[in-house]
Amino acid sequence: MRLHRKFSSHFFSPAEGKNFSLSPFTGRGGQKHWVLTEDGVSLDVEVRGAGNTEEVGRPLVILPASWAASASSFGWFLDWLAESGYIVAAYSPRGFRGSGGRVEAASHSDVQDLSTLIDWVEQHYPCADTERVAAVGLSYGAGISLLAAAFEPRIATVVAVDGWADLGSALLAGDTPRLSTALLVAGALGGHFSPDVALKSLLLYSGLGRAQLRDWAAQRSAAQHIERFDRPGLSVLLAAGWNDTVLRAEQAHAFHQQLPCRSRLLLHPDEHPVLPWAQLTSESGREIWRRAGDWLDQELRGLPRGVPTEGVEVLGSPAKQRPLPSRTTSHPVVPARTQVYGLGPPRRLGPGRMGAEGSAWQARLRGALPSGATDRFPALSRLVERVTGYPPSVYFPLVPGPAAASWTTAVFDRPRKLRGSPVLEGSVSCHARRVTVTAHLYAVGPSGVGRLCSQGAVTLATGGKGPAPFSVTLRTAVCDVPTGHRLGLIVGTWDPTCRGATRPLSRVVLHSSEEHQAALTVPLS
Repeated sequence: MRLHRKFSSHFFSPAEGKNFSLSPFTGRGGQKHWVLTEDGVSLDVEVRGAGNTEEVGRPLVILPASWAASASSFGWFLDWLAESGYIVAAYSPRGFRGSGGRVEAASHSDVQDLSTLIDWVEQHYPCADTERVAAVGLSYGAGISLLAAAFEPRIATVVAVDGWADLGSALLAGDTPRLSTALLVAGALGGHFSPDVALKSLLLYSGLGRAQLRDWAAQRSAAQHIERFDRPGLSVLLAAGWNDTVLRAEQAHAFHQQLPCRSRLLLHPDEHPVLPWAQLTSESGREIWRRAGDWLDQELRGLPRGVPTEGVEVLGSPAKQRPLPSRTTSHPVVPARTQVYGLGPPRRLGPGRMGAEGSAWQARLRGALPSGATDRFPALSRLVERVTGYPPSVYFPLVPGPAAASWTTAVFDRPRKLRGSPVLEGSVSCHARRVTVTAHLYAVGPSGVGRLCSQGAVTLATGGKGPAPFSVTLRTAVCDVPTGHRLGLIVGTWDPTCRGATRPLSRVVLHSSEEHQAALTVPLS
């Protein structure tokens, strides 16, 4: 066995053969098998590209299906790979669809399953070249693929689309769960949760057991094993959506920056795909999978596809979704410099000023009152944006002072590009023990209407005492601000897309002092 020693003790030797079960039947588009793992779980596997078993040396692609999806839901991509000369083994992770066992949410058993499948293909399909292996996944399958690459040395490249590298940051950014992650609970309709996963799902939304939940998420995060990606020949292609409210893009961007191997990040404007084929409804989604195919051709087959293996590329338009050319221009996500805006005294009605320097002030709010500022709603916001061309918007002159404080910059005399994750720093006090601070960043036009660029939230314990400092990292943004427009910021205590901790009508005070001035840091060029 060519497995990392940490997991080798949990695996069986292919030579023993006693734990393999081969029960094929021919289904539409490929051969169906049930592969028995070491702990007795039967995996529902579909193999394509093995029609000519006399042909040897075909690169192997392992594709774990996404959350609650079946392997056949990726048929459009599997067929392309098979026709291009690959052996493809797609499977439903344990607990979902035709696979047995319980959903363990990318546990060590899920990682072992992927390596077991490589062993099984090597034994039963001699035409496969297990020295050239790719792990490809979408969402849940992407998370499993990245984890497997950290421990399985036979994996030469990974394609991870809209997945996670840091599960804690993806699901619980700012210690504030998003209601969009409730889509994960829908997995119960298509699978069988283990008691552990069911308990963690409850902890996610209850606000309890935060330390336990972070440890659990860290065990399922490839970012915790970043040093294992430092090996010759390994490469990683990541794709993340800057409008993804389920698995937020900033954790993928941070992982890309830390990777010691060759890696490239594609940022796209789509939301998290509820179903695998949903990405095919947008041009940027189709472009991602075209890039994935070129990446595999280049990395596994050595074909000259001209795909860069480093850097960051933006696909699609930050504003309206315009058609993409077959190849788009690369844009840096993090510009060479950042702009720090100090927050001046807010006004009771209408925005205050953001400028080069801040000042000392206090803003008294009433907790959990709607200000009009909201993050994106899964599916609904994207549908409205495609029809109207407008993302979630707010009219700044009418932002109510008791609900939130607002600021705008001076009018820009030239176009500016926002690429990266803005950070808001300040202080807050509340007579309740816990409070949630929300921040929404907008591109504001001459009429005063702001279009949402990014959002963030943080939940912290104030203990009912004096001001507590906070820092909010907003979602990775790709936003163009035209000449004559400005940036606008709304800071409040409520967002309908978040599971906040602020008590309704509680007394909340935002603070800025000479020692700890409130400021917004924006990656702007």
